[in-house]
Amino acid sequence: MHTNIVIDDKLIEEALKITGIKTKKEIVNIALLLSKCCLFLFLDLLLNLLF
Repeated sequence: MHTNIVIDDKLIEEALKITGIKTKKEIVNIALLLSKCCLFLFLDLLLNLLF
């Protein structure tokens, strides 16, 4: 699926430099995966605290 998004160029350049990843597409895909993982970890922690 093709999507057009506006991303802070400074953040993209910093992420490319830090990770060594070559493309913006890869950076965005990894960021989405990391966000998903963080959300699942947070929800798991929250559920464990509540139950």
